[in-house]
Amino acid sequence: ALAAAALPSPGNAAESSAAAGPTTKDLLARMRPIPTFTVVDASGVPYLIADKAGGGATGYFFTSFQGALIVLNDAKKDAEEKGYADTWKDATITMVPLDVAVRLAFKKTKRKGQNDIELDTIGDVIPMAGDLEDANRIDPSGRYRQQGVVPMFFASDFSLPPAEEGGLPVRPYYFRKSDLLAAYGEKFPGKGSPSVEVVDLIDAFRVALKTGGGGALGNAVFVPPEETLSIAKDLKAKGMSPAYKMAEMKMVGGK
Repeated sequence: ALAAAALPSPGNAAESSAAAGPTTKDLLARMRPIPTFTVVDASGVPYLIADKAGGGATGYFFTSFQGALIVLNDAKKDAEEKGYADTWKDATITMVPLDVAVRLAFKKTKRKGQNDIELDTIGDVIPMAGDLEDANRIDPSGRYRQQGVVPMFFASDFSLPPAEEGGLPVRPYYFRKSDLLAAYGEKFPGKGSPSVEVVDLIDAFRVALKTGGGGALGNAVFVPPEETLSIAKDLKAKGMSPAYKMAEMKMVGGK
């Protein structure tokens, strides 16, 4: 089933007129209900990876809580083995809306780190490895073997009713291929599996920025896995998701 939180709502910027098509602002509004996960300290200061060659730092936003947890646990284990476990002692995982993560992937942000060192930083949205594998099977060009891509799965014959009277049908884009197949099966029982296509969210948004319109994502609604929404809601309810601090960072490791 579709995640209701990811759908446009009346009065939302996502409901642009069908004739004009959605703007990049509309697309960001559609991304806002989608959670990503990143590693921060107890006060919300994010851990960023130093780029010693380029002189900047990168922050990573994972489309799944599990992805962030794996990276955090690996970092803690490595730090403990090398004798600097204190670096990660207050580390936790917080939720950051997808629109914020995408903005940070497209625009460098000045942040202050240890000793008040100020650097340009950039964001990178990281999908699950299994999602990249599914995308590679659909598109063997090598695009989804590169860093900085986020596959979105859809079927050209699968759409939803217009968000408002007189509008165009909307097309759901899924972060997980299996969720698309399940939803398609619910809508078309007995029809068999659809021809699944894939588009890179980051590249499609880049095109939208250049053209000022929605492009490949013009009539999109974004559908995250149900457990992603559930985990984000649970973290917030338990007060375990500190507010993400945009102007600060804890810079660690890197090449």
